Amino acid sequence: MNPGPTAETAWPYAGRSRGLPLRFAVLVLLLAIAAMIRFQGLEDESIWFDESVTALYTNQGIHHAMRVNAGDSTPPLYFMGLSLWRTAFGMSDGVMRGYSAAWSWLGLLALLALAHRAGGWRLALPVMAMAAVNAEDVYFAQEARMYAQGAALATLSSLCLVYYLFPRETAHPRSRLFAAAAYVVVSTALMLTHYVAAMVLAAHGFYVLTYYLRRHNVRELVNYGFMTVGVFVLFLPWAAYVRQTTGGISAKNADWMRETPFLDHVWFVGKEFFWGNATTIHDFWWPHTMVVAALILGILAFRHRQRAARFVQSWGDSTMLGFFAWMVVVPVLCAGIVSHTVKPIFNRPRFVDFVLPYFLLLLGYACASVRPRMGRLALTTILAGAMAYGTYVQQITPQKTNNRKLAEYYRASPPDAVVFFPPWYSRAMSHYLDKPVKSMLPRDYEKWRRGADGREVWLVTDPLYNYSSYKGELAYFHKLRLQGSPRTISVDPSVNVQSVRMGDFGVPESMRGRLARWYEPNDLEGQIEGFFNHREFYGIESDPQTGAFRWAKKKSAFRLLDAADATTVVLCFEFPPPVPAGYKPGMKVYARRGGKRELFAGEPVLQLPDFRPDKVELEIPVPAGPDMLQIGWTMNPVNLRETGVASDDRDLGVRVLWVGVVKNNPPGN
Repeated sequence: MNPGPTAETAWPYAGRSRGLPLRFAVLVLLLAIAAMIRFQGLEDESIWFDESVTALYTNQGIHHAMRVNAGDSTPPLYFMGLSLWRTAFGMSDGVMRGYSAAWSWLGLLALLALAHRAGGWRLALPVMAMAAVNAEDVYFAQEARMYAQGAALATLSSLCLVYYLFPRETAHPRSRLFAAAAYVVVSTALMLTHYVAAMVLAAHGFYVLTYYLRRHNVRELVNYGFMTVGVFVLFLPWAAYVRQTTGGISAKNADWMRETPFLDHVWFVGKEFFWGNATTIHDFWWPHTMVVAALILGILAFRHRQRAARFVQSWGDSTMLGFFAWMVVVPVLCAGIVSHTVKPIFNRPRFVDFVLPYFLLLLGYACASVRPRMGRLALTTILAGAMAYGTYVQQITPQKTNNRKLAEYYRASPPDAVVFFPPWYSRAMSHYLDKPVKSMLPRDYEKWRRGADGREVWLVTDPLYNYSSYKGELAYFHKLRLQGSPRTISVDPSVNVQSVRMGDFGVPESMRGRLARWYEPNDLEGQIEGFFNHREFYGIESDPQTGAFRWAKKKSAFRLLDAADATTVVLCFEFPPPVPAGYKPGMKVYARRGGKRELFAGEPVLQLPDFRPDKVELEIPVPAGPDMLQIGWTMNPVNLRETGVASDDRDLGVRVLWVGVVKNNPPGN
């Protein structure tokens, strides 16, 4: 049997031991940094739907976890381990997430062993420098889900396979037998952590098949076949238990997935691999990092061909470098084929955590191949620095809906009912309230609505909710908003809460007698529209002082659809605070009946050339007529970041607070 390249021959610098104490000290520092990043701030954000399911499944011991996992067609190992962890250390959100952080850190040790086996310290240190601060790994290390455990076990299974395929020349004769047994056990644990890990094991199998067929070694193929059977046998008890409980393993948990575009199977190299879940960065920088990664890997391939002749005769067909490149590509390819032929199973941000370690190993090879030493250090620093920046932005950017704060507000001021609630809110809210909270479906609402006048109801969404949980959901939401005058409750920017008092269409008490109708800067079907136009307005925001508001852009307009009786429209707004000295908004306001003529074609009805520091209630005279009423304005926007007065990097017009309609002529402005 061809033993393949050893650590000493596969990388020409692997056997050097000079400076070992310093290298060990650097390694300890990197592992300490990795632990600090992963374990810090585990309770900063509230849990979300998937994590609330984890909490529910693991709050009554391992037998309960097994039973509910079988009923849900979910692998049990992560939940069983977390059940024991929570029993030992507590039931808080931070403790629950700490289990994933611990697995992530153990995964780093497995990656360290794999890197050192492949290329010694020269490869191990660059790989660990990048892995310690990688945003993708950190993100799943701080979530109470099985991905950190799955990624760690996937790396460990690859380590076992490497020791089986590429034994050292000085290894004990039985070392391959031990590696084979460890591979069977770890691979079974991987399958019992996440079923999609079958794509990783399939990639292993295809690689082994290719490796031994090229060497015409049928005996080793048969041996690997026995290893595969071993994984199957160890998995059988769980499969039998699920079959007895629910009739068999199904993929119903993946019903929410949809087929992904082809580029989703490629651009994770420039997105998640460098920037994690920091979408504000990777949505802009991913083409650049894709190019950087391609250049680095191209240089690596070139150096690899050079070294093939100089150092290792078998480098070109049996190196661990080829195995790592294979493990970046083939699992994703397998998942893509299954997704497009059988059932969608590929979710890019989650799946790529399983193949991230191999990409880091390739980058590590690229860094290790650079001469001189300062160049090697510089490339490692640049790559690790980019990943660390992605982690920093990811950590300071809210990633989850603040269900904890929403629950606190609900507990302090509960409505009479919550009539609209995205499904994934219910579990998390129930987790914090210790009681079930569910959305009222249309059929239940119709029964409840009779005699409900005067009751307060909540409509809860988030800024990115797409109203697709069931047919007619968006129409139902708009119908609910028309049952009274909606008011936005300032809870948290990550959640939109609107309160509707059934049958109450009045204006706020402080404005009664002055206004006939009053609206927040939101579209309301049949009454006011235009605020949802993202070309002219930003998304709804709120704060405790002013309540709901919406930033306008350079040129903005809204329409009052039922305004035949309106003689004046009151627009309440504020200019951006703070603004640079000498700022002139140059605001011009237009009003027109009907929609056939261009709103901004005529002369403005009002002008505000100068900045006003306080809240403005601008009374806009409007023409008479039965048609809809258009109100718009143009102005000089200001970018607070570019002018150096604040961190907001948007081009801001005015901050619209509310719109009022007056029926009769008000006193002079």
